[in-house]
Amino acid sequence: MARALTFFAAFLGASVLAARSADADAARRARYALFTMLGKVNAEEDDSGFFRFTWPQSGPAAIAGNVGRTFMMWVAADRNGVERLRAESRAFRELAPGVLPLAAMVEVVARMMRVALSLVVVACIAISEASAMMSPEEYRAARDAASHRLQLRIDAVKAPRKLPGVCIVRGEVMRVFRGPPPAAKTIDLEVECKSRGQRSPPGDEFKVDIEDLLTGRYVEAFVDAREGRYVVAARQIEFVANPGATPAFTGKE
Repeated sequence: MARALTFFAAFLGASVLAARSADADAARRARYALFTMLGKVNAEEDDSGFFRFTWPQSGPAAIAGNVGRTFMMWVAADRNGVERLRAESRAFRELAPGVLPLAAMVEVVARMMRVALSLVVVACIAISEASAMMSPEEYRAARDAASHRLQLRIDAVKAPRKLPGVCIVRGEVMRVFRGPPPAAKTIDLEVECKSRGQRSPPGDEFKVDIEDLLTGRYVEAFVDAREGRYVVAARQIEFVANPGATPAFTGKE
């Protein structure tokens, strides 16, 4: 029976697997077994014989392939992440002696990947639901805890690759109602946005319609400063028609 050594690491949803088989043919069989387990996937093969694909149902990006008798797989949240993970991987260094039946390898991979991806999915759902449906008290607490309360004039908007998502609104800081003035007069503000009329979970009506983020318009927002980034707190942002020296927007809940 072919024998292999597996190495598996999971951190923040990113995973690496290396399996050294008895020979190159056994390593190829391991790859075939993986794709058989996954079912139908749209895999793209590059010049080096590695396959890039999206993990079924849950959606993370993956790369899998063989070099000689070693089978490798990388999984991360998105395409850029998995490419970076592969580039940084040191898994092709000489692996320590060890054995694992090849037939058991796919079962181990499946079990570990299910656990790792389940944790990521649960965390994402929890974060999404917490942001989408907050009580009035939680919205008030988010406003009270915000490090800044700003008034901006929109200069430019960078849309996300997919909506709903996070728009990067570049704006001139007109007034600072709370917190230390930003180091620069112009900042990039992260704003949760969507298309007008786009259906989404309850609470998402507080996301800003991207069609309304027009150059020259004014907004007021409760903002969290996070290591040089400025992020709207709990979607507490609103357009103001007549910006003045006192805040016009007091919050929404």
